[in-house]
Amino acid sequence: MPALVQFDDELPLIRFCISGNIPDAVLKVKVVNLYGEEKSLPNVAIGDGFIHYGMLRYNVFPDKPYGAFRIEAHVKKPNGERISPYYEIIVHRLHRPHYWMKDAPNSPFGIHTNSTVRHIMMAKAVGVNWTRLHDAGGTYLFDGKDRSVAVLSAKYNHAEFKIPQGDDIHASDLFGNPIALGTILGDTIVYLWANKGIEAIESILQN
Repeated sequence: MPALVQFDDELPLIRFCISGNIPDAVLKVKVVNLYGEEKSLPNVAIGDGFIHYGMLRYNVFPDKPYGAFRIEAHVKKPNGERISPYYEIIVHRLHRPHYWMKDAPNSPFGIHTNSTVRHIMMAKAVGVNWTRLHDAGGTYLFDGKDRSVAVLSAKYNHAEFKIPQGDDIHASDLFGNPIALGTILGDTIVYLWANKGIEAIESILQN
């Protein structure tokens, strides 16, 4: 399910596209907010042609203009028969942040999230300065000015995996204690790092 962020100084619009020769059909749309309230938008006549573009205005809750909104749409014939799947998108409408894409001074807020661009951007948009990544088993890669880091974690029943070895590659535990390269990855987080670009770590993890 796609998601996006719009700020309050941007128009509350999303673009739609419909394909297919479906004369006299209509696009039916409803908007649902975080409180479970829903409102239907006026039907959109599709008309002739194969490709149809348009814009939808979703700010239909004037007393609750901010938050997450689920916009659900489908196409129906004049007789009421639905001729398309249900499609939906989530829009997060927020105040324009004072510190966009940089740390908010003295912000105490943190979050627990997946390491995905959209989630981290949404966190920054609401003033979050730090995140605890979900430990679902896997690898996270971070690239800084003078160092790159891979965070290795695994579920308790993972297949045997040896901590990779390479030139100028180091490993440590959560507290900075050194871990020998080539040892079996246990059930704790391991930081694999190098004083070089992220490509070096990516290379040994792929081997």
